Amino acid sequence: MDNNLIEYTNRAMIHFDILHRLGGLLLMYRTTNSKMQKFQEGIQWYDDKDNRRANKDRMKETGRMLNGYRQNINELTIIGIAKSIEDLFFDFEDVLGKKLNFWKDCDDCDYFTEMKTIRNLNNCIKHSMDEPVKVNHVRRMKVSIA
Repeated sequence: MDNNLIEYTNRAMIHFDILHRLGGLLLMYRTTNSKMQKFQEGIQWYDDKDNRRANKDRMKETGRMLNGYRQNINELTIIGIAKSIEDLFFDFEDVLGKKLNFWKDCDDCDYFTEMKTIRNLNNCIKHSMDEPVKVNHVRRMKVSIA
């Protein structure tokens, strides 16, 4: 087989893999946001039968829940995109035999600034989950599940 055809086929496989990964993320993000929007529109924020305190508590709980879901879906999407970017570099090395360093070799790539932002946000999300706490002079990790 012609080497150019093999290289073209390998590049096409990587391109399809990118579309497949990001398409799944986009579908998850849009579907979840659509369901949350429908849920939010159907919420009875104020009930005449309840007193002021009960209405206030219900609104706070519902608002916290929606904000938590939104934060989770945003974080999951950022993590998914960052993983897709990292997998792309492994694919380049495995399929094309080209080793790339994201921070050194990709300055002139399309959307490099956006990819860099996504990877940095992903690191912020990953490292904000653990908070060191000293207990009786022993360093332990306090894990918060958001």
